[in-house]
Amino acid sequence: MFERFTDKARRALVIAQEEARTLEHPFIRPEHLLLALARGEGLASTALNEAGVRYAVIRERFIEAVSPMPNAGRLDKVPFSPQAKKTLELSLREALKLGHNYIGTEHLLLALLQLGEEPDAKDNRLKDLVGDKASQLRGRVLDLVSGAAAFTRSRSPALMQAMDRARQLAGQAPITTANLLLGILADPDSQVCKALGALGISHDSISAALAQVGVAGTSDAVAGPAVELRVGDVSTSIDDPELAGVLEGLSAEEVRAALKRAFGLGPDQRATGSEG
Repeated sequence: MFERFTDKARRALVIAQEEARTLEHPFIRPEHLLLALARGEGLASTALNEAGVRYAVIRERFIEAVSPMPNAGRLDKVPFSPQAKKTLELSLREALKLGHNYIGTEHLLLALLQLGEEPDAKDNRLKDLVGDKASQLRGRVLDLVSGAAAFTRSRSPALMQAMDRARQLAGQAPITTANLLLGILADPDSQVCKALGALGISHDSISAALAQVGVAGTSDAVAGPAVELRVGDVSTSIDDPELAGVLEGLSAEEVRAALKRAFGLGPDQRATGSEG
């Protein structure tokens, strides 16, 4: 079966094993696979992120629900639990239902969502981690699969290479039109590069012009949600998109518990500080 897995799906299995070992769990459980999908890349990660299922949040909840087992983190290779094996089998079924001859992260997520709805779901905490977003996730995954299939069929080799370069240029940041344009111009034989060259526009001239135009204030700017965090008499505004996303998914009690762990506070102590 594993020969059917895409590179991103295989990477997710590796990450799942890392999570199980780090958390000192003796088996790779379905929840570890969910953590891996949220932490990794691919259509599953996109769907989870859009639904507000954040890696840091679900990992914290999973840690609180499942205790570590001494020495489990020393295992060279953590085995799959029966339900994790079932997830892999279900992912193949999901792929076949969609007419795919490969297993991607999207099929793994669909399998996990199905497993979370089954009668023996009490043996895993998938439903608790996903919450009431299972239906939304399933629909979004299918939309992404449909869109990806259409896009794959219609794009040229030059565009595929340009998209790969754009992703590399963007790194961990969102891909912008500037990344895509520079990715296209990196191929001197592409149709757009030849057309712009005829107008006297080169990769270097575009790079120089883009260096003078920041992303802020353009339609490429990604607005991060601001979250106000208040501890006692001290308040601060968080405008970091990733951190704000994590905080949005936490309850007040979860934020307090995280602060206590971070600052080593006991049950009768309070965090103090000063503005500025």
